[in-house]
Amino acid sequence: MSRVYLAGPDVFAPDHRRIFRERTEICRSLGLSPLVPADDDTTEPAAIYAANLAMLGGCDAVIADVTPFRGPHCDPGTAWEIGYAAARGTPVFAFSASPEPLAARVAAGDASARTDRSGMLIEPFGLAENLMIVQALSDRTVHRTFRDAARAAARALGAAGG
Repeated sequence: MSRVYLAGPDVFAPDHRRIFRERTEICRSLGLSPLVPADDDTTEPAAIYAANLAMLGGCDAVIADVTPFRGPHCDPGTAWEIGYAAARGTPVFAFSASPEPLAARVAAGDASARTDRSGMLIEPFGLAENLMIVQALSDRTVHRTFRDAARAAARALGAAGG
């Protein structure tokens, strides 16, 4: 059974246990074995980092939640995990509850805006996240749901349920 690391800021959600329980069921139904980060098991940053790094090093793919977190972009920890996995050649699949173009989030709803409030240029590509994140994804797609991203991972890994 292919092991998939579930990356994202969901460890900070008050109902994270329910979220990961549901995602675990979806993964198993697709023939995937989820690796779930459990930041609440320890309060030591070094231990959390080591545990997550070990899971990333032992997974066959990553499914990342790139829903905007504390701003217009995905969680910085998730971005790091995506980059780490991509650098290792591990396939990465993503989903977002806010798949509209990044420009719409950065420029207060105006997807055609060329600059943000600070006058800085906005990437003109119409992507749902920064181009470096989207290009790191195996299918270059930010899926609309976890289930869709998990299905894409299962297909790519040749899992039984994919």
